[in-house]
Amino acid sequence: CTNGGWLTTPTRTTFNLIRERDTMAQDCIIHTDFSGLDLIASEKPAADLHEYLGKWPGPELYLRRKFEPIQDDYDYILFDCARDMNRLTFNALVISQIVVSPVELRGENSIDALDEIEEAIDGIRSTFNPDLKVHRIAVNLFKARTKLSYGLLDDLRERFPGRVTSTIIPDATKIGESS
Repeated sequence: CTNGGWLTTPTRTTFNLIRERDTMAQDCIIHTDFSGLDLIASEKPAADLHEYLGKWPGPELYLRRKFEPIQDDYDYILFDCARDMNRLTFNALVISQIVVSPVELRGENSIDALDEIEEAIDGIRSTFNPDLKVHRIAVNLFKARTKLSYGLLDDLRERFPGRVTSTIIPDATKIGESS
């Protein structure tokens, strides 16, 4: 079975990867028709999987053990994690080198939430992963028509100098109006 003709239906997903102690990342990889693009599918939201990580010894290093055998096979391995600092997000940071945090500029709270991520990155860097070096911030759903958005963008750039990506992803008004 395929999805749009380019993705084979997976036999193992992130659910298996996290729930089954002996399932490794290479057991879950789906090779696509796109050169250089492989995926590991998810059948449950990642936010629901973090609770399983606490059931194994050494939960901080659980994903590291699962992904180490394939790390040299890829230039990039992307983890799409929830915004909160749950066990899954923590595990992804333990094996990461670069963190890109998307942020929607809807108020000062959206900028304040980055402080929690910064604190977690500093702790993980000093305890588990000295290779975690870069934290970039990607602004998405930017409302270019409002002064508030530009003010928050200025605040963000001032608070995190040199770390806000130059590409700003605009809010797709037409999509928002259609829902």
